[in-house]
Amino acid sequence: MLLGYISTCNSRAHCEYARTSSTATWHADDVWIYVPAGSFPMGAPTTEAGSNDWERPVHTVTFAHGFFIGKYEITTRTYEACEGAGSCTLASVADWDGEGWGLNRTSNNRATHPQNGVTWPQAGAVCAWLGGRRPSDAEWEYAAKGPTTHRKYPWGNSPEPTCANGTAVMEAGSGYGCGIGGTWPVGQKATGLSAVGALDMAGNLFEWVEDCWHDDYTNAPIDGSTWTTNCTSNSSRVLRGGSFFRPATYLRADFRINDAWTQRRAGYGTRCLRPLP
Repeated sequence: MLLGYISTCNSRAHCEYARTSSTATWHADDVWIYVPAGSFPMGAPTTEAGSNDWERPVHTVTFAHGFFIGKYEITTRTYEACEGAGSCTLASVADWDGEGWGLNRTSNNRATHPQNGVTWPQAGAVCAWLGGRRPSDAEWEYAAKGPTTHRKYPWGNSPEPTCANGTAVMEAGSGYGCGIGGTWPVGQKATGLSAVGALDMAGNLFEWVEDCWHDDYTNAPIDGSTWTTNCTSNSSRVLRGGSFFRPATYLRADFRINDAWTQRRAGYGTRCLRPLP
């Protein structure tokens, strides 16, 4: 379904598409997972511990068409290749540096870490360079939960995420990022696979999505499209997926925050989506 890519089935019975040939190191990170059309309950039930009113009301979202979601968050080496092509500008952690963790670069041995310090427009630029775009809020959550009954985390309702059980990269008393001070290389928490097989949908970085912020899901689209009602050029934008500096409640599949689209923070990155060709 993707020219120049070969498909294999993953442990979640979804097709992954990886490049048939690799001429640059970042090509190893260029893997897409096909998410078929379907429906799911978006949002958090009132009974879910740690949930918030802005994650409700729960509503059914139906996708008429499938799409491809990135298996990984955009890596440093991928983003640097986009810079080299002239399509991306330098990321920055000027607004929060991770308490000294700083900007991920190949020069500081973080080539396979997710690229942090990315603003909302920069997320759009790297996704466009890869032939895609930022996912909508609904597309992101669907890729995390899948077309099933509600699940608390991308991997299911249990176990609760810890640094020891291989589910998420999170703050856990011993320092940000499970004790290493920041992000981890992508794909290290293998038991944290989402419903479709994507990795790090809980932890590592918050991920920018397309939508502007609304205080709850009243009148949200039910077709999976980007929610642009009452958006302005100054509207804050939605981020998903928790981060290396947040506790477990931020790692729920329904959890979302918002920030100004100009923010340059060590905990912000992205994951891309490609619509069907």
